[in-house]
Amino acid sequence: MYQEPSPAHLATGLPVLEVQTLLQSAGVNLADALRQVITSAVGEHPRPVELSRTCGVSKDISYRVLKATGARDPLVAAHWMPGPAPIRELLRGAKRQGVTEEVLGTAERALSEFDSVVRSEAGDRTGLDVMLAGWIPEVRDKVQVLGKQAIFRGMSHIRGVSLQVFFEAAIILPSEDPARCDGVSLCIFDGLRRARPDAKVHIPMRTLNAPFGCVGPLRLDGNPVESFGDICLTSYSTVRPDQVTEVRCADSIIYSLAGAGLGLRSTKTLATADRWNGCLSRYSPTDPPTRSGPFCEVLLPTRLLVFDVFVHESIFPGEEPRLDLFDSILQGTGVDHAAAREVATINLSESWISIGRGLGGVRVPEVPDVVDATREVFERSGADPDEFRGYRCRIEYPPYGTRITMSFARRLPSTSGGDS
Repeated sequence: MYQEPSPAHLATGLPVLEVQTLLQSAGVNLADALRQVITSAVGEHPRPVELSRTCGVSKDISYRVLKATGARDPLVAAHWMPGPAPIRELLRGAKRQGVTEEVLGTAERALSEFDSVVRSEAGDRTGLDVMLAGWIPEVRDKVQVLGKQAIFRGMSHIRGVSLQVFFEAAIILPSEDPARCDGVSLCIFDGLRRARPDAKVHIPMRTLNAPFGCVGPLRLDGNPVESFGDICLTSYSTVRPDQVTEVRCADSIIYSLAGAGLGLRSTKTLATADRWNGCLSRYSPTDPPTRSGPFCEVLLPTRLLVFDVFVHESIFPGEEPRLDLFDSILQGTGVDHAAAREVATINLSESWISIGRGLGGVRVPEVPDVVDATREVFERSGADPDEFRGYRCRIEYPPYGTRITMSFARRLPSTSGGDS
């Protein structure tokens, strides 16, 4: 049952700087005390194997203690510091080597102080690493990887479905309306498998209500989509169109795979492509200029996401994309709306790279058919890939429910003479 915290309880929280100072002080004290213990037991600058053999602790604990005591930054020392139990095991081993009670007592008091700060401010060691991630880039990268892997495992178990690779290519082409752009989307769901017999394989694919100024979804030849077979690329799919049923849900269509099989030997690959005319506005209605660009969403637990964006040379000239990740649960496209960006942004250390013009940089080792499928989509869309510049975002274990956008700064109509 929820109980509203009292004002007195709320007032006990410490400012960020004070928490940082507490961790730094406790980390320095413990590192200094353990350094004295190690010097007394083994000598100065021992190797992990020496400390392990002398004090009877594992090599991993020895390595972490030496990294902590050798760190110049007290927050880095706090990150490397093992938990209380292995440190006390080290102290018992040092005692057998004749280290004095005074040195050991100082270390025990410093350990108790450090453990008390961790418990009161972070809760546990996992919470400490999450807190330190805000100050130490290396810790942030580690925490993010572990967190993303945990989300993947958890949602794979809950949904009973997982995906090895999700590849999406968004192609931005000139439109009949000079103020707008057309878009073509290629999606490849590779390594789609059902891990639980009762799990349903559903893929949310398209909306029934196109945004203002947009016409779609369409087939690549520009005709309306009437069934899944109109967008399925059968040459690159192991799923036949007649194995997919459409489920209408509010303003969206969800594709459900029948007879998806079970386990690793029943993995499937599904490739689709569709077109949306007039889906993006080229020019900004306001000053300062706003942004526009394609996005993809992580709708299944996925090990690897590869998101490519191809922009025609006449569109957004001289502009490079800005990569943003948003929490789709908070309805965050957030490209132009400052409040939405602030609320829904997910701060992950992801980036994009340029893959040049044409299809030379499109290869994805995990999905061999990507180049051929992308080439076919360009051809069927009547576009020359050499006229497009490409950008790629590659994310391992993208968090379930994340929306990834690559947006470009739009020009004002009065300055758009060179953008045609």
